[in-house]
Amino acid sequence: MSRYFLLIFLILFAKNMNSQVSTEQLVEDIDQLYSLIITEHVDPYWNNSKDNFLKTIKNAKEIIQKKETCDESCYVEIFKIVAALNESHSYVSSKSRYKLFGYLPITIKWFEDGLFVVKTSTDYEELLGHKIISINGTDIKEVFEKIKLVIPHTNSSRIKKYIGSYLHLPGLLYGLGISDKSDEAKFTLEKNGTQIRRLVKNLSPEDEENTTFKTIPGGDTYFQRNLSDYYWFDYNSEQKLVYFQYNRIGNMESESSTAFANRLWAAVDSVAVDKFVLDLRYNGGGSFPYSLKFIQGIVDRPKINKRGKLFIITGYDTFSAAITMVNQLEQRTEAIIIGEYPCASPSHPGDPENYTLENSGIEVSLSSLYHPTVFMNDKRNATILDKHFQLFWDDYNKGIDPNIDFILNYKDGNLPAKLSDFPNIIGTYEYSIIRNMQIKEIDGKIYLEIDGALFSPLYADSAGIITTEINGLSLSMHDGYIVLNFPDGKTEKFYKIDSSTNSAIDYLYKGDIANAENIYVTIKKSDPDNIELQDHQMSFLASIIYFDLRNKPEVDASSIAKNILNLGIKLNKGKAPFCEFSLRFY
Repeated sequence: MSRYFLLIFLILFAKNMNSQVSTEQLVEDIDQLYSLIITEHVDPYWNNSKDNFLKTIKNAKEIIQKKETCDESCYVEIFKIVAALNESHSYVSSKSRYKLFGYLPITIKWFEDGLFVVKTSTDYEELLGHKIISINGTDIKEVFEKIKLVIPHTNSSRIKKYIGSYLHLPGLLYGLGISDKSDEAKFTLEKNGTQIRRLVKNLSPEDEENTTFKTIPGGDTYFQRNLSDYYWFDYNSEQKLVYFQYNRIGNMESESSTAFANRLWAAVDSVAVDKFVLDLRYNGGGSFPYSLKFIQGIVDRPKINKRGKLFIITGYDTFSAAITMVNQLEQRTEAIIIGEYPCASPSHPGDPENYTLENSGIEVSLSSLYHPTVFMNDKRNATILDKHFQLFWDDYNKGIDPNIDFILNYKDGNLPAKLSDFPNIIGTYEYSIIRNMQIKEIDGKIYLEIDGALFSPLYADSAGIITTEINGLSLSMHDGYIVLNFPDGKTEKFYKIDSSTNSAIDYLYKGDIANAENIYVTIKKSDPDNIELQDHQMSFLASIIYFDLRNKPEVDASSIAKNILNLGIKLNKGKAPFCEFSLRFY
């Protein structure tokens, strides 16, 4: 839906947000918002202390109560409260943002060397390609510090993604004290050493219908050529490189994701491949199960699932289900992950539910579920990359992609760990309440495996530390146990157990639902809120195990998946919409 029709809808059907709302009413909305956060958000203090959050609430009320009437500066306080959750799936809706603050007809994009104008209406066409120096005399660095207070984020990549969307809201600039009027902003810009100043005015929805926009041609490059397509791929026979760009996790009308996956894997299986590139840098997420046919397709193909052959490109648009996809590829393949950091934490709250504040009509989305990684209490604020490539304006203009250059010239220097150097490491270790961990030898190489979640070759660095494919995950040997050093800096001991001991996940893979259920029921009695037993996690587990087993003719993968889903329904006493919905697919 275009912004024009979105705003017309709001004008006709939504509450009038910024008229006839008193300061008392907005304080009531803050009380309602706080009540929603503590009752509906999956974990309101996940990334902020309760004291700090309550301080944000208190400050917001004090600022509003000092005013005689509500203006944009009052509404900014609502944004600060939501942003104080410090996570990326809880936010004030774009509909509310535009309704409250208006719209300047310029699009601004983040680059490491500045913020540049990449799209405008024809009235401001001369601003294209200019770098923003200041707004209303406020240096852009100071503007950035103020803007980031209202952008929900766990890391800087989320700010990079959204800062342009907030900078073209004139009422927000006014509410933050950057501009002196709520319907316009004065920009100072620079290009080729020459500065210009231009007043940019709010564009109403009515006027936008008849407005023509211009886009800078610099973004018209190979890797940006089909951004509206959910998925596409090319094969370069000279470089023996398969480039697969995945921009949205879902189905296109023109070609289903299943049909596309079949076509992609048929092509991969029929040609020589030196490098396989999965580009997720523009993927904002979608419905994660659609991605499993691609994840498992990589896992099942030793031809491409090798260090130095498999590369994942991420960016500051990589978000939500795409981050879960990165997690899976990080944990289960030998992928080298490069690019910009994804714009949320690997382990994160998500699946937002929508709410409306009664007096102002502001629409707020709050995360309803928590999505963990296999690393317990994973506190990384972003995936640790093998190589970080920042985006620069000149490269963007010239169509230069340092990611592809790195891939084409990559030479691997990692040395496989030798069993002779670690003779007592092979064995089974207890990893978690439902998973075991094995260290095993396969074809002369040593591998670390966590049941149904992680599989990585082990490497020995020059200091004798054993490392894995996951940046920051390493281990050291001790008498009867190993120590894992996790990517977020934590360490933990894991003790060797009898190799015949089965975990709950082991039983599920074998189709032994009765023994798996015994373990899960025991866990449920002692820890009823355990994340691994929750509806959405059981549904997720069923899909992972199904795709892992579906090409094994001796196993009834569909039946196993159904049994896992039914177990999820039982464990959650019938309140399991994810498991119930997923049953129809197996």
